[in-house]
Amino acid sequence: ESEAIIQTNLASIGKGRTLLIISHRLSMIAGCDAIVVIDRGHVVATGRHRDLLTACRLYRDLWEAQNRHTIAPDQPRDQAASV
Repeated sequence: ESEAIIQTNLASIGKGRTLLIISHRLSMIAGCDAIVVIDRGHVVATGRHRDLLTACRLYRDLWEAQNRHTIAPDQPRDQAASV
């Protein structure tokens, strides 16, 4: 619930602006126009959420780890990544 309020407020504040959001919680940035994935101080990938799910193993693994409660146990990993 708190996350939804923050996302709504960020969308309102950021309308017509460029925002730089740093977050470990990927659900906070999934709707962003551009996401930069940094690992150990190095940029390893950039793109939109859906593109990173298929193109960046690190991003996909983090997404699945953070959202495993929403993935059915019998659902194939490739389908779970498109959620």
